[in-house]
Amino acid sequence: MRQIILALTFAALCFGQTPIVPGASIQAAVDANPNGTAFVIKAGVHRQQAVRPKPGNTFVGEAGAVLNGSRVLTGWVRTGNYWYVDGQTQRGQQIGVCDDAFPRCRYPEQLF
Repeated sequence: MRQIILALTFAALCFGQTPIVPGASIQAAVDANPNGTAFVIKAGVHRQQAVRPKPGNTFVGEAGAVLNGSRVLTGWVRTGNYWYVDGQTQRGQQIGVCDDAFPRCRYPEQLF
């Protein structure tokens, strides 16, 4: 496994791939680079990312790279047997097009 990770890192350095580290915006990296750029999603958790690639963009994830649509909730409050976090809108940015039979597929807060 270590050899694969080293090979991916070496390939990124040698072939001009643009690394994207956890916490960085994937879309900002796409916007800052020309069409056809190759990106390496570095190992770690990348939360709440939505990407509109440019023509010819490619994305490769290192071993251990995780794209996670969830956000970390803090400020939990207990009421009886229930726990909640106040102020949740549960309405993320809607993207894409859905089949008529599944109109809510565009909502990132949905669980499938």
